[in-house]
Amino acid sequence: KNYGILQDTLKVFPNKITHDKEKLVNNNFEFEVFNRINIGKRGDILGFYIDFGPYFDYIFSARFKTYEYAENEKTVFKDLDYTNWFEYGIKARIGIDRYILFASWRLSDMFVKKYNYPELSRLIIGLQIGLFK
Repeated sequence: KNYGILQDTLKVFPNKITHDKEKLVNNNFEFEVFNRINIGKRGDILGFYIDFGPYFDYIFSARFKTYEYAENEKTVFKDLDYTNWFEYGIKARIGIDRYILFASWRLSDMFVKKYNYPELSRLIIGLQIGLFK
């Protein structure tokens, strides 16, 4: 999961220094349990369906990146001590064959409490396209 950090005067995460661009990048393993409701006939294709249920993430790599375009410079910070290594939440999907619209809501906190950082968006909405019908 990639989070772009807005660069303005109100910025406080992870400090008040502004750059041309900043990103928090979390690489994770995800485990989810879902209930599927099939709508209409299926046969040999997935058809129309709705999924919903909880998810659990283990973040095995968290990196913070800053970019300065004028200097052609990119800085990467690893082994971040201010991020939690586990996340959990709920997820819903609406699918038609291999096209899926999904939304997930993170219930856990992204950052360790002692740093007092504001939470990044808990809602993620996206589109997935499967490789097979």
